[in-house]
Amino acid sequence: MVWSSILKISTPDSSAGRRHVFAICLYIGANVGLSVVAASFAYPYASGKIAMIKLLVMFAVFAAAAPADVLTHKIPNLLVLTVFLVRVVLFVPEIIAQPSQWQQLVAGSAIRALAVFSLLMMLAVLSRGGFGMGDVKLMTAQTFLCGAYSASYTFFFALVSCAAVMIILILSSQKKRKDVIPLGPFFYIGYVLSLFLGCFHT
Repeated sequence: MVWSSILKISTPDSSAGRRHVFAICLYIGANVGLSVVAASFAYPYASGKIAMIKLLVMFAVFAAAAPADVLTHKIPNLLVLTVFLVRVVLFVPEIIAQPSQWQQLVAGSAIRALAVFSLLMMLAVLSRGGFGMGDVKLMTAQTFLCGAYSASYTFFFALVSCAAVMIILILSSQKKRKDVIPLGPFFYIGYVLSLFLGCFHT
């Protein structure tokens, strides 16, 4: 249902349909280009090819989550499951490279993800709808894949950018203080900023 809402367009030969297709293609193309640039900035801080795979996977997931959250106010579970699956798969080459540390690798990732999940669940309860379960699961997934360091910077930059936008909207009378806005786009912004500022470490 989420993806059908995102990709829903009118008939292919209509002008509205062509505009929707063009907008989707433009968004995808812009993100491909931005991912290349961001990866070049983050490359000196990434610890090898596996780290770069994590970086690009998370970039794609955030890029997909942003419009999904704006249009449907939901972050698809498929995105979250994809991140967890990629992490499980990447355990294999990491364990092969460091067989004596496999317990530390697996347990460390799981414990960090569980800790972040617990903290964000408390935030979700206290925020009373301002921070949703989709946000909790997405940040937990990033922690599991990329580590707490990367996730914490993404979260920090996301909150700062969200607060800045919300202040502007309130001052311009477009939003009220009790209104909520989707956090998906701000997680995307936060992640991109963390890459450009060299805050990606795994």
